[in-house]
Amino acid sequence: MTPILYYILLAVIALTQTWFLARNRTLTGARKALRAGLNLLLWLVLLGFVWQPGWTSRLDTTHVLLVSDEVPGSVARQVQDSLHIRERVSATTIKPEIVDSITLLGQQFPPALLARLSRQTLRWVPFNEPDKPIGLRWKGVVRVGEEQRIEGSILTTKRQKLAIRYGNQVVDSLWLNSGQQSFTLRFPALAKGRTETVLWLGNEPVDTVRFFVKGTRSLNIRFVLNTPDFETKTLADWLGRQGNWVELSSNLSTGIEATLQINASARQTAKNSSTTPDLIITEPGLVGQPLVRKALAERKSVLILNITNPPSDAIAINRVMGTNWRFRKVSNEETIPAGNGLTALPYQFTPSPNQFDIRGYPVAMQAVGGKVAISLFSETFPLKLSGDSVAYARIWNSILAKLQPVQVNNLVVDGPVLPARRQALLLNNPSAQPTQLRLASDTVSTIPVALNTQSFTAQYRFTKSGWQSLADSAEVFVEDSLTNPNQRIKSWLVAHNQYQTGSFRVAPTRQQHIPDWVWLVLILGCLTALWIEPKL
Repeated sequence: MTPILYYILLAVIALTQTWFLARNRTLTGARKALRAGLNLLLWLVLLGFVWQPGWTSRLDTTHVLLVSDEVPGSVARQVQDSLHIRERVSATTIKPEIVDSITLLGQQFPPALLARLSRQTLRWVPFNEPDKPIGLRWKGVVRVGEEQRIEGSILTTKRQKLAIRYGNQVVDSLWLNSGQQSFTLRFPALAKGRTETVLWLGNEPVDTVRFFVKGTRSLNIRFVLNTPDFETKTLADWLGRQGNWVELSSNLSTGIEATLQINASARQTAKNSSTTPDLIITEPGLVGQPLVRKALAERKSVLILNITNPPSDAIAINRVMGTNWRFRKVSNEETIPAGNGLTALPYQFTPSPNQFDIRGYPVAMQAVGGKVAISLFSETFPLKLSGDSVAYARIWNSILAKLQPVQVNNLVVDGPVLPARRQALLLNNPSAQPTQLRLASDTVSTIPVALNTQSFTAQYRFTKSGWQSLADSAEVFVEDSLTNPNQRIKSWLVAHNQYQTGSFRVAPTRQQHIPDWVWLVLILGCLTALWIEPKL
C-alpha cells in the first residue's frame, strides 16, 4: 500500500470518528469532550505510526560497527566487545555519509549501501556461517592427470566428513573436528573438458567447484622388458587407448627381440616419435640398456616397474642413472595395503632433495636431468578386471602427469573467477610468442614476465557468468557474484582500497526512530481506553 493510501485511510477514520461523535445526543458535554480527546489521541498515534517521525542523534565516536542482517545479535555483540567499538548499527539505521570509518561484519550488504561507502575508511570482519565453506580457491585450468587443489576454511559444529565428489565418486575426503579450521583437498584431473565437482559436508552438498581440464599431447612410449606380464600388457593397452603411440618389446632369446606396436596411427601426431621415446617403461635389470641411458641423457622420462627388492635394486639403479634412491622397510609382511584393494611392497621412500612423491600412491619421482620414477605397486591390473576403470585411470594419470615432458601453452587461472573483477591470466611456454590472448569474442594484450622469458601475463575483466572460451583451447568458468557474497565483498573492498579518495572527519550522527513495539503499546492503549470509556 502506497503512503498516499495510508493518509486517505487516516482521513476516512477521522471523518468517521467525527460523524459518529456528532450524531450522539445522549452524551453530556464533558463525556463528549473526553471521547473526542480519546479518538483524537488514537488518530494522532496512527498518524505517527504511518509518518514514522525520526530524529538525528550525535554519536560519541566516528567509528561504527555495521552489521549485516544474517549475523546473529549474540555474534555482533561479541565482535563489538572484542574490537572495543562503542556503536553498532545496521544497514537501515546508519547514514554512511556522516561516518568516517566503518567495520563491516558479515557479507549480505545491499549493493546500494556499498556504493555509498566510497569515502569511508573500511575494514571487514567476515561472518563464518556454520557448516559453510568460505574462501575457496582452486585452479581454473588443469591438465589431465595434474593435481587439482581445493583450499578454504570452514566453521563446523561437530566432527564430520568433508568430501569432494566427481559424479558419484569421492575423489578425496578428510575428517573435520568442530570449530574453525582450514582444509585442503587434492585429486588428479580425470577427464578432458568442463569438469564439475561438488563439495559435500556430511550428507549435504555445500558448494560446487567448476574447472576446465586440458588434454596432453600424444606421447611416444616404449616398454623395454625381458618378459611382459599381465600388468605391463594391461598398462600398454590402456596407454594406447589414451591416444599415445606405444611400443612393447621383449627379449625372446639372445639377440632375438619381439616388438608389438599399439595405436600406431598416433605415431604421426606424437612429437619426436622418430627419435628417442618421450617415456620408457622398464624394470631394474634393464636400466643399463643403451636406449634407457640415451633417453635419460636427452632429459626424457623413465618409469621403473617390477621391483622385487627395493634396497638392492636401488644400488644398481643409482649407479647407472645417477639417482639417489633409498628405502625404509615398514613391515615384515610380503605386501602392505595400497588403497583400492591393491597392495605394494613393504617399503617407503626415504626423502631426498630432488625427489617428489606422488600423493596417495607408493610411487616417487626424482629429477636427474631427465625424470626417473619408481613404482612399489605389486600390480594394478585387478582394478581393470573388477571394472573400476576410473580408479585405474586416476592412478596412472597421476603418475604420468609427473613424467610428462614440458607442455606448451600452459594456462594458469586462479579460481574463483568473478565478473567485473580484474582477473590475472598467465601463459607459460607458448608455442609462439603471443601479443594477444583470445577470450571468447574479445582479445587482451599480453606482457612478458620480466623474470621468465617463456611466460606472459594479461589482465581481463569478464562481464558474463558461465563458461567462457579462453585462448581457443580451453575454457574458464565465471562465477555468479550474487551466489558468492564472500568473494563479492572481498573484490569490492579491493577496488574500494584502490580508488578510495581519502578519509574525512565530520560530526558523527545517525537517524533514529521510535521502535515498533512502542507504537504497538500506544495503539493498544488507545483502543483499550476507547473500549473502557463507555462502561464507566
